[in-house]
Amino acid sequence: MSLNASSISASLSVDEIEKNEFNLNLQRYIDSQQAEDIQDIEGHLRGGIPVRDVDAFCHYWKVFPKLRQVLFNANRPGYVNLAVDKAAIKSTIYGHPEFATFIKGMNAHFAAWREKTAKMLRQLQSGSHPKKVVAALSEELLAHYKDKALIERYDVYQHLMDYWAETMQDDCYLIAADGWKAETYRIIEKDKKGKEKDKGWACDLVPKPLIVARYFAQEKEVITKLEAQLETLTASIAELEQENCGEEGAFSELDKLNRASITAQLNEIDDDKEAKDEVAVLTEWLKLANAESDLKKQVKDAEADLDAKAYARYPKLTESEIKTVVVDDKWLAALDVAIRQCLSNQQPDFNQKFFSTVQFVFAGNDSEGLQYGTVGTPEKYFLGWKEDEQDDSRFKLDKYLLKSRLTMPTSSPSWIDSYRTGACAGTN
Repeated sequence: MSLNASSISASLSVDEIEKNEFNLNLQRYIDSQQAEDIQDIEGHLRGGIPVRDVDAFCHYWKVFPKLRQVLFNANRPGYVNLAVDKAAIKSTIYGHPEFATFIKGMNAHFAAWREKTAKMLRQLQSGSHPKKVVAALSEELLAHYKDKALIERYDVYQHLMDYWAETMQDDCYLIAADGWKAETYRIIEKDKKGKEKDKGWACDLVPKPLIVARYFAQEKEVITKLEAQLETLTASIAELEQENCGEEGAFSELDKLNRASITAQLNEIDDDKEAKDEVAVLTEWLKLANAESDLKKQVKDAEADLDAKAYARYPKLTESEIKTVVVDDKWLAALDVAIRQCLSNQQPDFNQKFFSTVQFVFAGNDSEGLQYGTVGTPEKYFLGWKEDEQDDSRFKLDKYLLKSRLTMPTSSPSWIDSYRTGACAGTN
């Protein structure tokens, strides 16, 4: 692993450290500060995106040269416009052929590392050394992603190390101690009175969701559909209650909303012809509540059946099946998602840089000139508008307003007149 990485690490000689009086403060040797985000006032006042800001993303345009032409068009010298609607930025990028080719290549690149790594991980056995495992994994991953466009290999490395610390390390120590065994255990908890309660079961190396996903996908799909139906019913009940909870609503005289109180109310007004609408609402609520209760029971029974099937599957797992679930479905699947984030996490910065605007507030007087700041900035942090101080042909305010007028979309002097007229009217 290289010890020199921009903003991350540096390899130093003893002589260099000696020059700094053996001070080991990291900031002396590694500059981790982010570049200042410079605001273009002309761009904010007259519109347009500075070309230099677009050029700053040259590493993107090297990979997507034609995408730049799709996203931007000419405005005036030094500035461009956004050529697509803001809401369509993501779909435009994702749908561009260059981006599709790039993603296809990145997927193939990860697939090559995954295939090679999967073979190595399947060779783990009782007595293996987890520290050597993570060292080999990290070195191989760094080498595999060296010089890949738009992805920082140390970000990929960090994802691996985070997942190693969170999950994979414990798994490797389990394998080093006991081999590829998927043993379940009961979760026993004690209540406040010291009484033990069985809270179900678990398996650390092969969690239940992985077994369900691989061997009982159809049963899980049934439960998912039932839960969706249950959610719809619950929403319908809540909507019905909200519509009829006012003073003249069907539920206004009820202290509690449950089947017992609704049934009692129906029995009381069933023969009242003037309460026809109220009866309809109460009957509908009771119908929905009964359906909700039935669905809850179906979900509970289906989950219990699935739980039993999954629990019974563990003793039947072969070592080969355990390796497939752990290596492919657990470890490498998680790393695949994490590495993809190295690309998707760049999008917010990219969009915010180009497609957000800043509003400015201007204030001034004849002696101090013009000051400005973004909306919400306290007055004491406003900046002074710099002009030629040797020019005393005008008051500072007039001079600065005239200069700023020249950067506005219109060249009419009425902007100054309106500003001064408004200011004078406000002081009278």
